[in-house]
Amino acid sequence: MDGMNLWERRQFLAALSAAGAAAMLPGSALAAGAYKPRRIDVHHHVLPPAYNDFVASGKSTFVSPIDISKWTLQSAIDDMAANGVETAIVSAPDFNGNLPGDIVDVIRACNEWQAQIVRDNPRRFGTFGTLPLPNVDACLKEVTYAYDTLHVDGMRAQPSYNGKYLGHADFAPIWDELNKRKGIMFVHPTQPQCCGPVIPNAPSATLEFPYDTTRTMTDLLLTGTFTKYPDIRWIFSHGGGVLPMIAGRIGNTLSRVPRLRERVPNGAEYEFKKLYVDTASAFYPASFAGMAQLYGTKHILFGTDIPYVPIKEGAEGVSKLKVDAKARADIDRNNALGLFPRLQKI
Repeated sequence: MDGMNLWERRQFLAALSAAGAAAMLPGSALAAGAYKPRRIDVHHHVLPPAYNDFVASGKSTFVSPIDISKWTLQSAIDDMAANGVETAIVSAPDFNGNLPGDIVDVIRACNEWQAQIVRDNPRRFGTFGTLPLPNVDACLKEVTYAYDTLHVDGMRAQPSYNGKYLGHADFAPIWDELNKRKGIMFVHPTQPQCCGPVIPNAPSATLEFPYDTTRTMTDLLLTGTFTKYPDIRWIFSHGGGVLPMIAGRIGNTLSRVPRLRERVPNGAEYEFKKLYVDTASAFYPASFAGMAQLYGTKHILFGTDIPYVPIKEGAEGVSKLKVDAKARADIDRNNALGLFPRLQKI
């Protein structure tokens, strides 16, 4: 461990301890059939008609190779019921492309359509309203409308827009408004415009999605955005990309550069541990060990990524995690209830 700073040593030793303990735990802390999950899925995509029209128009610069055309709201509800998902916080997929703000009306239509789903099914659904980034003025209007009229549970965005990551100074007014509201920000990746599939045979979802999530998390840290706006609750998809693997390296860099240290006076570890991540495509043993070590199981939320990934796959993956009964219940439901207290009353 020569050359490691104090945080890196702690991270390394704790990871070894966690891995050893996990190896001794049974696949389920409760007897078969004794635990009936009432999961809250924070990573549940729906397909608003306005989104489908946008994609059909050919304006999108990236379309997933996964066929999601057979998705219906009723099939999603049926799959939720079959896999112990009581409630889903829905969001539209990403609007890929050079987005100067000329799709504000499209995003408004999607947000309204999603809000209607919640009104029709208040126990089954919540919603994240999409931010019309990079148009900051439009975002401020949409935040007001989404919270005060549509009564959303939070907002959502992708990691970068036209080369600007979420910590860019241009976006500060949005974070200021959300901080005042103690809002929730759900961040979901797409193919970054800086770089398509760098490795030709690896679809963007394989590498570029988690890497771009990590880039924006690092940007939000090093620009001091996490520190300056402490009342925003951030949720990052897919376990927070590859951050658990390189968090110590980022923290070490920060500690050695005075101008960065000044922006993050409490250090990287302090800021990272405030974040929330979901289990979508991150329920694999190695991935989960890193998530649990960096964020703690109280900051891990159940997520599926339907319709790109079946609900069943996400549910079965989480069910196989080697965690105790309390952590399982926290991940499935309790952690989300802390973020969305409205659901406690339903």
